[in-house]
Amino acid sequence: MIGIHFLLVALLLVEIKANCLVRDADVLATNRIFAKRVGSHLELLRNNLVPTGGRLRSFCSSSDFVDSTCRANRRFVPALPTSNCTRKPEAIVELVDDDKCPFSMFRVGYKLNVQQFLEVYRSCYDIATQRSVFSIHELHRHNLTTKCISSGFTTENVTISRSFQAKSILNRFNEILGKQNYTSNDRPPYLFNRGHLTPAADFGFCEHTKATYKYINVMAQFSNINNRNWKRIEHWVRQLLAHNEKLTVCTGGLGILQLENEFHMPTNISLASHNRNPVYKWIYKLVKSNTSHYAFLTYNNIFDGQRPVPLCNPIICPTELKLTPSALAGFSFCCDVDYFMSRYLSHLQSVC
Repeated sequence: MIGIHFLLVALLLVEIKANCLVRDADVLATNRIFAKRVGSHLELLRNNLVPTGGRLRSFCSSSDFVDSTCRANRRFVPALPTSNCTRKPEAIVELVDDDKCPFSMFRVGYKLNVQQFLEVYRSCYDIATQRSVFSIHELHRHNLTTKCISSGFTTENVTISRSFQAKSILNRFNEILGKQNYTSNDRPPYLFNRGHLTPAADFGFCEHTKATYKYINVMAQFSNINNRNWKRIEHWVRQLLAHNEKLTVCTGGLGILQLENEFHMPTNISLASHNRNPVYKWIYKLVKSNTSHYAFLTYNNIFDGQRPVPLCNPIICPTELKLTPSALAGFSFCCDVDYFMSRYLSHLQSVC
């Protein structure tokens, strides 16, 4: 893993020599959003390099912006602004038509005007059951290292935010399972995390990172699993940027977790009344580049110590990806992509 890290740094150093660099200090100096001009339209700047002759827009709004050009001496002219916006740009959530989503597809990003929307990621969301079905986002190679602090989650169309609290989980388990031994906590540590589908750490710019803290981008994920095998998978995916400038990633859940109630009957688990905020049995991640294709599947159940039969055809995982074969870490599998997608995720084949 260390070798991959040095390779990534070396590749970035080579790129920097031929481009203008948006530095951590530039990002911290302003709350403006950075976009690059591609032809007649703008695209969100996802890496922090602008090619010689390229134009970078630092904007507060569609009418308040600074355009800078990357010169041959690797400097921006005019220099990148260091002033803050009077009214900070906020990532919004907007409903869009997308035939990949059988529910409601929301895109998250910055709306400049009717024609221009700078998308950070999108999430397919089932409003009726208050669950994130899947998300789609891109990873781009960068070398920004600024530590970003979120001000917390925003709710938008979501009404089940309190269902992630420890006391609420305990009450819900007692309600649907009766006498149970799964949890007795009415305070932290939490049994479930608000697990990001699109991970905050997949972005270099702080404002993009903060945009992931929305309830349309979370699922109920056992805390231990989120912090162990799933975290290792997410980290391994980011290491692929050593060999790829861009990755497309789809993340979601399949099936509903069942636990035995006091009468030993399998019971669907949801964290809110009326079967809202259901807990997925399986969590998947699809990763696609120009040359590679990967699929990962994790069993979201810390109470079942028996290794499950996965929904996919398991294959040998990459040697650099070290997964712990236990329920507490989350039994995880590397999958044959073609079979898995054709069987369960054919609606995502065009993108992931």
